[in-house]
Amino acid sequence: MACRTLWEYAEYTDRVRRYAKELPIAEAVERAITEKGREVGKEEGREEGMKLLDDLYGLLAKSGRIDDILRATKEPEYRDKLLQEFLGR
Repeated sequence: MACRTLWEYAEYTDRVRRYAKELPIAEAVERAITEKGREVGKEEGREEGMKLLDDLYGLLAKSGRIDDILRATKEPEYRDKLLQEFLGR
């Protein structure tokens, strides 16, 4: 955990330095913060989506619906239908 925090801080300070070459320091800091917040949100969304898919595919597998798993990986609309049916999403 400490290594990840250190890496994130190093990335943040690098961005501030790069942006400060073209922007006032306050704007460079704001831009770096905004971009890191956006990236964190994307990562959290990906993780949540992967968990939903894991849950769905686990339920389908337990129900013996292997063909549905295969179809869901190829057809996003069908996957969404199954998510609604099994997980209410």
